[in-house]
Amino acid sequence: KEVGTIHTNERDTERERERERERERETTSTLISIAVSLSLVVQFELAKDMYERALKLNPTHPKVLQQLGWLYHHYMGNQEVAIRYLTHSVENGSFVDSHVLHHCS
Repeated sequence: KEVGTIHTNERDTERERERERERERETTSTLISIAVSLSLVVQFELAKDMYERALKLNPTHPKVLQQLGWLYHHYMGNQEVAIRYLTHSVENGSFVDSHVLHHCS
């Protein structure tokens, strides 16, 4: 009985971990959507805050890194930070045209 109980607890623990990962994915997605909406209404500081919250949940999320790069490049005027985010997004699977990175530098 002990072996069965341990196995059941391990399955329950793994299911709980998967549910937590799913909640993080949903939260990251929601934060990205909010940030995009804020950018559209010219609330760039608030958009940046939402992207940074999403980044805390998933520090290598390519879309978040890319969007932060664009935000810094186009609206916040900090090309150094823009390049860092865009480069990191490419390293994590995002596609950023090389001319965009050249234009930032």
